[in-house]
Amino acid sequence: MPLNINFQQILLHMFNFVILAFGLYMLLYKPVVAFMKKREDHFADLEKQAQEAKSQAEATLAEYNAKLAGAGEEIRQKNAAAEQAGYPKGCIPIMPVADHEAVGGAREAVVDADVWKYAAEGKPLLAESLGAMERASEEGALLDVGSHVPITNGLSLAVASEFGAARVWLSPELTLRQIEEVAKDAPVELGVLLIGAQELMVTEHCMLMSQGPCDENCAECPRRKSPHVLKDRKGYEFPVVTDAMGRSHLYNAVELDIASSMPELLAAGISSYMVDATLMNAEETAHAVGRAIRALHVAQNDGNAIAKMPNTTSGHLYRGVS
Repeated sequence: MPLNINFQQILLHMFNFVILAFGLYMLLYKPVVAFMKKREDHFADLEKQAQEAKSQAEATLAEYNAKLAGAGEEIRQKNAAAEQAGYPKGCIPIMPVADHEAVGGAREAVVDADVWKYAAEGKPLLAESLGAMERASEEGALLDVGSHVPITNGLSLAVASEFGAARVWLSPELTLRQIEEVAKDAPVELGVLLIGAQELMVTEHCMLMSQGPCDENCAECPRRKSPHVLKDRKGYEFPVVTDAMGRSHLYNAVELDIASSMPELLAAGISSYMVDATLMNAEETAHAVGRAIRALHVAQNDGNAIAKMPNTTSGHLYRGVS
């Protein structure tokens, strides 16, 4: 059977296809190619910028690390020089109320905190326990005896003097009359806490453990970064501070301020006055120190007293321990 092939129609379709292909090429292919080329150039530019930024960041990091290494070395050199020269003039290291030799499994050994490296012959040091007094005496340090040591009469004052104490900070539990008795013929200089939070207790047990299990990494404990208090039945809040050794320090709820009693303290024989800024910020510390200096100047110049600070306590100065 003969095929009925229309070559004219085939050629016409082929011609139409060529025209369509050419039209698509002109209308779509070239713009698409141009768009893809532009897109490729854009991403190549972004990659170049990213590479430049990376190189700049690496250079900055290298520079920072070099500076950090230099700063670290400078700090190490200054620390070494400071340890060799001793602490700054006028500073008196205060030994902890409770501490252990930095050996074995002691907390001091775990965090490499040997406070006694600051004890040296002829250098001042404040001891807060009988053991610390004895060691300071053996080290030949210029000894201050802190108020945690219960120096409450002439006999205990004589013992402190035998240890080589140059100054004794009297217990805040003494009344003004008792201070006068102790100060009679005192063989050493006497001082009192004038302004500040009175430390009531130091415990080996960390009070923050009441909030949950403890990993015993005291130096990095997140609980230590927030304030804590113990509240009594009357609603008074007693600040709790836990140190890097895991020991808790309990402070009185009301700040001690006996600056208004300066004339009487001077007359009683007190010659040194302490501002405890442990719980104060910089502004509060400046105010407290300024108040102490003003109280001393007013009392020395005309025998008068400055006004009592509201919302503070005079402690046991007038009422004793009951």
